[in-house]
Amino acid sequence: MTRTSVLSALLLATLSTACVKKWDNGPTTTTAAAKKLDVTGAGAALERVTAEPVDEYSPSASPDGNTVLFEVETHAADDEEGVTPTKAVIIGVNPSTRAQRTIYTTEQSLAHDPVWMPDGSSVVFASTSTGRQSLVRTLTAAPNAAVSIVIAGEIAANPHTPTVSPDGKRVAFATFTKAGGFKIATVGVDGSRLTMLGDGRHPSWSPDGKRLAFVRQVGAFSHIFLLDPETGSDLVQLTSGDYNHDSPTWSPDAQYLAFTTDRTQASRAAKGRWVAAIVKRDGTELTQLTTGEGGVFATSWSRDNWIYFSSPAEGNHDIWRVRPGGKYATLKPAEVAKPADPAPAPPVKGGCTKDTDCKGDRVCEAGACVSPKK
Repeated sequence: MTRTSVLSALLLATLSTACVKKWDNGPTTTTAAAKKLDVTGAGAALERVTAEPVDEYSPSASPDGNTVLFEVETHAADDEEGVTPTKAVIIGVNPSTRAQRTIYTTEQSLAHDPVWMPDGSSVVFASTSTGRQSLVRTLTAAPNAAVSIVIAGEIAANPHTPTVSPDGKRVAFATFTKAGGFKIATVGVDGSRLTMLGDGRHPSWSPDGKRLAFVRQVGAFSHIFLLDPETGSDLVQLTSGDYNHDSPTWSPDAQYLAFTTDRTQASRAAKGRWVAAIVKRDGTELTQLTTGEGGVFATSWSRDNWIYFSSPAEGNHDIWRVRPGGKYATLKPAEVAKPADPAPAPPVKGGCTKDTDCKGDRVCEAGACVSPKK
């Protein structure tokens, strides 16, 4: 659900809060006509990860950076918009060597939007292997591993674009119904505590666990928002203007977000000229990262500070990656916010939680005041 064909079909509620941002294109490294895809002065390196004659989307790098997963789609000849794939499988490849290309799911079902668990032990993705599209989690990180259901399509319609909390306990995702449009929700990896957070799509959980970035429609345009993933409150709009923004992804230190935007597109009639950009989590320092007419879609910022994305710059959609430069070059992984320790339960009548709850020389053992053992 990250392709440009989706944008024109959005029917979401509107929100009028807005902030004015400075757009810094930065110096380009080549002339505009030199390449279909290049980096601005904010980028240090640009690499094409895959070059197969198939369409590849939704990259996600493993925590150790040794494997990037992505979905490969095959469409019918008459599916010009690329909306309904006939086949969709998840593939893995070593992004540094471009070797070890491995199929992780079978062609017997459709598989979309893979995302690694924070410890690299398994993968969460959208799958039709159980019937209706559901979110599933593999039991191991090995190819063709067995899966368990995180949230079934009968409970949340068409769940997709999952993102996992840094403690590995919850999954945020988008769900879509024709009646209600796109909604953001969270659920435990065990399927517990399904919580609807409101209108939006393409969520991304911050590495410190404190914020959830997502896309929401504001009038005719899509913008990046933040909210508290636990309560759905503290809503902040990061982007504004008559432009579209999509697929936010957090930097390793949780201080910046990369996303795609058509801010450089000359007109609404021009299709495909989307670039990658970076913004600080307070909405300042909006900076263009890529340039050219190749188009950039579905960004994913890895822990080792590469930003992965899909681009048709060389024909079909391939997986690429760009390494941010300058002040973005040395970002370190954020510490995961730990929940506060729960307050001790009050002692029950005649019971105790500590020795001082007991009278005399008695001590607290297993919730009861007893005489000390001699």
